[in-house]
Amino acid sequence: MGLALLGLGLAAVFQLVNMQAMTQAKAQLQMEALREAQNLMDRWLDEPKLRPGSLQGTTASGMAWRVTVRRVAGAAPKAKPKPGKGTTRSSLTRPTSRRLPVLLEIAVCCSYDLMGRTGRACLVSQRLGEGEL
Repeated sequence: MGLALLGLGLAAVFQLVNMQAMTQAKAQLQMEALREAQNLMDRWLDEPKLRPGSLQGTTASGMAWRVTVRRVAGAAPKAKPKPGKGTTRSSLTRPTSRRLPVLLEIAVCCSYDLMGRTGRACLVSQRLGEGEL
């Protein structure tokens, strides 16, 4: 009877140690994914000419990443004035090069695989960009 209790106790300890190791491995992978996502976010926030769209790739450590940039808000182009007093036909058709501020959202996600399950760490930020009038 004592040997059976000892066997059950050892099995419980083994299972506890195994769960602890898996939890530690998951935490390490999640921290690495967050570090990689932060590095990518820093790079994209500093990008001088940021355009809406998405890119993906893998890090040097083999972690998959995806960056998505989308326009959140900004000034819509103004309607062309109707011909009338003080306007000429050439002033209505002339292209303009003015740029208006737009708000862009940047989402960075890094994925990792742990024992057949995919985990993901994502960061989202916003910054001003330029849109054309």
